[in-house]
Amino acid sequence: MRIHQLKLERWFTLVLFGLIVFFVGAVSVGFYTQLKDAVLERTQDQLLSINILKKRLVVQYLNESVPLLTDSSELRAGLEAIVTERTGMGATGESYLVDIQGHMLTISRFYPDSLPSEIKVNTKGFHRAKDGQEGVSIYADYRGVPIIGAYREIQASGVQWVLLTEIDVAEAMQPIVSLRNRFIAVSLGLLLVSWLISAGLAKALSSPILAIKNNINSLILGKLPKKHLPGSRIQEIDNIADSLNELIEALKQTIRFAQNIGQGDFSVDYHPLSEQDQLGHSLLTMRDQLVRLNEQKELLEREAKKILVSTQETERERFARDIHDGIGPLLTTAKLKVSSSDLNDPIKLEIVQLLDGVIAEVRRISGNLMPAVLSDFGPGEALNQLVREIQKNTKVTFRYANDLLPDPQLNKEQGIALYRIAQEAINNTLKHAQASKISMSLTEFDDRVVFYYKDDGTGLDWQKAQQAEGKGLKNIRERVSILGGTVQFSNEEGAVIEVEIPIV
Repeated sequence: MRIHQLKLERWFTLVLFGLIVFFVGAVSVGFYTQLKDAVLERTQDQLLSINILKKRLVVQYLNESVPLLTDSSELRAGLEAIVTERTGMGATGESYLVDIQGHMLTISRFYPDSLPSEIKVNTKGFHRAKDGQEGVSIYADYRGVPIIGAYREIQASGVQWVLLTEIDVAEAMQPIVSLRNRFIAVSLGLLLVSWLISAGLAKALSSPILAIKNNINSLILGKLPKKHLPGSRIQEIDNIADSLNELIEALKQTIRFAQNIGQGDFSVDYHPLSEQDQLGHSLLTMRDQLVRLNEQKELLEREAKKILVSTQETERERFARDIHDGIGPLLTTAKLKVSSSDLNDPIKLEIVQLLDGVIAEVRRISGNLMPAVLSDFGPGEALNQLVREIQKNTKVTFRYANDLLPDPQLNKEQGIALYRIAQEAINNTLKHAQASKISMSLTEFDDRVVFYYKDDGTGLDWQKAQQAEGKGLKNIRERVSILGGTVQFSNEEGAVIEVEIPIV
């Protein structure tokens, strides 16, 4: 059987309210009991005093008046005047005399129309007084009503009577009952206020605990809480909240670190929380492994691109050689045969001019594919020849500086790459920049070679060009990356390209 579970706030409310009820009840019962006892004691003392006083007056009256009075009615009247005096005895207080047989001798306050002798008194106070006892106690009177009564025996002038002084318990306790009722009403109001206070305190106590529970539940679901836990006046709860807030902040840093790793940013700084932080150390290990894998991937990609470019350049060189060595001689032979043929001079001249154009185009294509000067004299002279060829066919003014050493340390692969990069830059300028001047330089240092390029054209939005990944820029980037170099694009009154390639 499953026990019904209450929410934490309700538990706190019930416990606090129960403690308040217990405290208020204990105080109320103790206060009421003491007050009741005090009122009862005061009433008993008052009745006892009246009873003693009236006994003394009755005894004095008997001793002084009995020898002088012969009429019993006068005696009775004198006694009733003493006994029935009710000053200070309230609405139900009375004193009366009873003979030894239990017959009332004086008039009853409650039965004034009845003869006293007709009223039989058989109470506990009467019997105690008849037995010679004196005192005050609570018992039922001759009416059967609970009273507080003082009793004592009277022996004087040959008579043996009992004097009883009584008041109803209900009247004596009436102030206490009224006070009790008011106290109950006040207590109910206090309990209502106590309930509200208990609920408020319970909420104040349970709110941080429930907030901790909600944040833990969020962490269980893999969701980081957005808000920090509020402080608490309870030190232990406040310490737990601080620790949980620190854990959440640490997890946020860990998540940011993991996100950076996922985005390929391996340079972000991260420190584990402690030597026992298994998650943090695992992430660092994963980052190091990803760095190594990324380096291997870049190396493989660079090698693959290098092989691809090398294959392309090899094919270009072979194709240029085939054109130059195969088609070139055939066209030259055809030209000689046409020149020595019996064709009419105008037709012969037209065919020879056509063949000269084809031979020139073949040489141009062969040169573009792989200039012989590039293989024989390196990129410095090859770029010099490229500039002369372009200036023949355009109005662009070139300024080119070849600052390579007399015996360049560049290998064939680096020379071809620099030549192709210059070709791509010049083609972009001629197609898009509307430039009139182009400046180029090729400078060799001990450990690197630098290619500088600038035109005075409209410039280029390199960011958009990079996002669009135009073929020219892509070729430049890939060739530089293959050789482990760097390239920078900028605008300074035109487009600027700076390439550095290390010399290995």
